[in-house]
Amino acid sequence: MADKLTEVRAVRVICDDFLRKSLLEQLARLGATGYTWWQAHGKGEHATDSGILSELRRVYIEVWCNSEAAERIVNHCNSPQFHDSGMAVGVTSLFIPEHEAAKFTRK
Repeated sequence: MADKLTEVRAVRVICDDFLRKSLLEQLARLGATGYTWWQAHGKGEHATDSGILSELRRVYIEVWCNSEAAERIVNHCNSPQFHDSGMAVGVTSLFIPEHEAAKFTRK
């Protein structure tokens, strides 16, 4: 018999690398039980300041979590402190086996 599927959220953040350390430190406070990150490469436009900031590297951070933690993470990433920096955040639903979903919820 197949495992019952349950819904979790995948929060995806692409941001300037200099924001990575502080954002990763905040994720546990916001309800994440873990994350994955790597250097991001892509094509498109994303406005940044001129000069030294025009050469910034980007990182991709992904967190699987429950809907409450996802909302807190998105609100944090959309807070005024990041309005002048390069950051984009989005959320999608994932359906995973129920026994796996328990890993993404704090006890």
